[in-house]
Amino acid sequence: KIVLISLVDEKENWNKVEIGLGSTTMPRGNTFCGHSILAKNDEPLVVLDSKQDWRFAQNPYVVGPPYIRFYAGAPLRTTEGFNVGSLCVIDTQPRSEFPPRSRMALKEFAAIVVREMELWRDKTRLKARDRIQTSMEKFTRECLELDNSADANAATAQAKMDRVYERASKLVQKTLEADGAMVLDLASFEAVEQTHEDGSVTTEFQADPFGLEPSDESEDDVAVLDRKASFPKLPPWTILGSSETTEFLPANRNRVGTASE
Repeated sequence: KIVLISLVDEKENWNKVEIGLGSTTMPRGNTFCGHSILAKNDEPLVVLDSKQDWRFAQNPYVVGPPYIRFYAGAPLRTTEGFNVGSLCVIDTQPRSEFPPRSRMALKEFAAIVVREMELWRDKTRLKARDRIQTSMEKFTRECLELDNSADANAATAQAKMDRVYERASKLVQKTLEADGAMVLDLASFEAVEQTHEDGSVTTEFQADPFGLEPSDESEDDVAVLDRKASFPKLPPWTILGSSETTEFLPANRNRVGTASE
């Protein structure tokens, strides 16, 4: 009565295709699919009668809607060997058997689903690569045009560089389909791994933003992005170019940036 193609993450079971269920997401902890992806191979999980199986007898989807009694789900196993979801068939009536031929058919259909998913992924990557290549060629041509048309004086050179940074940020925004992009000059960028007294380990990212004046308050006052802690305000960055035309104008370059940006 029910057929699902689902993807499973840490907390949720996402029904990307469903027939007969009427729900697109469920908590992973209560789902049968959350069990089927734990297989170390591509063998289906088969539950002939959920009320006779101690793992599912008190499951809310067994004692309540949709009243699952029979379940057979084959994991969606990627070429890298990861089970990311399942293709499953469900019934409200128990069954006495699920023959080997049916198991094999379910596995084959699951393999077809994975091939289609990976084909879509490869096509998406190829399109992104083509967009990046086209953008790089366009950016190179524009830089050459600016270089050929510019005079040798310092004012013109600075104006030329401002236009280069602006065009670079706009191309990055368009190519990556992002909400915005900025060009920053960061020196001495490094990742620092710190072990704390409680034994926990965090990774911090440090950099010296171009144009940042040395701090008189503390030697430790540097721009740090910590994965574990909440992001504080960072020292002013020199924003060389931006895809935006208002907030990040040259007059606002030395404003305080935040890690979320």
